[in-house]
Amino acid sequence: MAEPDTTSEPEAKKSKMDSSDEEMTVQFENEDGARPFPSFSIPVSLGQDKLIVLLRALLKQKREEDGDDDDEEAAEEADSTPYLFYVGEEEVRTDIRECLKRLVVNRERTLPIVYKPQAIFR
Repeated sequence: MAEPDTTSEPEAKKSKMDSSDEEMTVQFENEDGARPFPSFSIPVSLGQDKLIVLLRALLKQKREEDGDDDDEEAAEEADSTPYLFYVGEEEVRTDIRECLKRLVVNRERTLPIVYKPQAIFR
């Protein structure tokens, strides 16, 4: 005979919820402190590679809105520019969650993620 499930409903939901599902409201910020895009929610499991894809898409959209997408060479260079991301003074090396482990962050507030373009050596 199967034993009855004694787990309370909130505990059952909590155990089913994977920590990778955790989201946080963030806002990209450039080196000068400007915030060219609105804030949005992303999973804290996002790593540097996904942040680059997201940032490039936002930058492309902004160029199109500003009418700056006519120069194909400049657009291609912008799409291939490598970026580093920082949460506070911590570089995002694996994922945002790892940075949050080492920082005191109010998760109720928008988390600024500073992006810095890197030089391309050819």
